[in-house]
Amino acid sequence: MTMKIALLLVAFGLSSPAIGQLKLYSFTTTAEFVSQCGVASPPSDCIAAVQHVEEVVNSRETPNETCDGGPDAMLESSRNSAEMEAWLGERVRRIVPWLKAHHDYNAKSYGDGVWAALKGVYCA
Repeated sequence: MTMKIALLLVAFGLSSPAIGQLKLYSFTTTAEFVSQCGVASPPSDCIAAVQHVEEVVNSRETPNETCDGGPDAMLESSRNSAEMEAWLGERVRRIVPWLKAHHDYNAKSYGDGVWAALKGVYCA
């Protein structure tokens, strides 16, 4: 397990069985994320999950892990909450098809799937 994946698991509370039982969102696996978020207007849980993964993965030490500006782009759009929600919503709409094509993430935590999809879509 790479350090970043371990950090992501800890941040999402998925590394401990007791904590892993707590749900931050209405989904826990990538398959559940895809099922609930693969709609034209992604629910707020989907948008918040992508934002959370962005914040965890794109740190000061690794500022552009998703290859498209990282947190700077997100923070730039955060000046206007509607713009930020649209920016994150577009990310959800772009990563869901990638996840549908990569079934190997279905049983993994949504954090692992979202991170892989962000890299797969934006770093390709």
